[in-house]
Amino acid sequence: VNGESTKGFRSADWDNYRNRHVGFIFQSYNLVSTYSLEKNITLPLSMRGVDGKTRLAKAKEVLKEVGLEEDLKKKPSELSGGQQQRIAIARALVGNPSLLLCDEPTGALDSKSSEQCMNLLKELSQDRLVILVTHNQMLAERYSDRIIRIEDGEIVFDSAPLRSSNEQTEKKEKEKVRMGFFSAIATGAKNIFLKKGRNIVTSIACSIG
Repeated sequence: VNGESTKGFRSADWDNYRNRHVGFIFQSYNLVSTYSLEKNITLPLSMRGVDGKTRLAKAKEVLKEVGLEEDLKKKPSELSGGQQQRIAIARALVGNPSLLLCDEPTGALDSKSSEQCMNLLKELSQDRLVILVTHNQMLAERYSDRIIRIEDGEIVFDSAPLRSSNEQTEKKEKEKVRMGFFSAIATGAKNIFLKKGRNIVTSIACSIG
């Protein structure tokens, strides 16, 4: 990655790499239904230990980028499927990753929302790498710069195979990232109170056991 071998990466090194350099976009959005859009979007920043003021500014910035800047305090259930996917894209973008991994991002969308989603991803690909998994060949041919077709785990077609390069990339020191202690406590406490009924029943059951 960037000229550096990952052969010696430990689990923590991969965690740090994913947290800082990779954004994930899922077919089923994977938004937390009890959180506001702001909280959903800033979760990756919370795990980095970024302060609240910076998180809010970043949330507003990426919401504007996906065209939903007025919906900061809404819950995911108040949005359409296409809007929820745009929130998922905003969450993936908030950490300014160099790589976006998209797993069938249009699979749960109608044709109009799919087109809006793909146009947005195409625009984002101008300054970062976007890798998209899809079974829709027409979609791939319309939007992709490079298509790799895989069957039974084997690459059977590559429209632009990688050429060898002698370029040397500067090796950068790996940065360590972690959620702050108080942020972790606050997040845990909020989750407990959001599902307090279930937690009380579970506590009673454990006490009886």
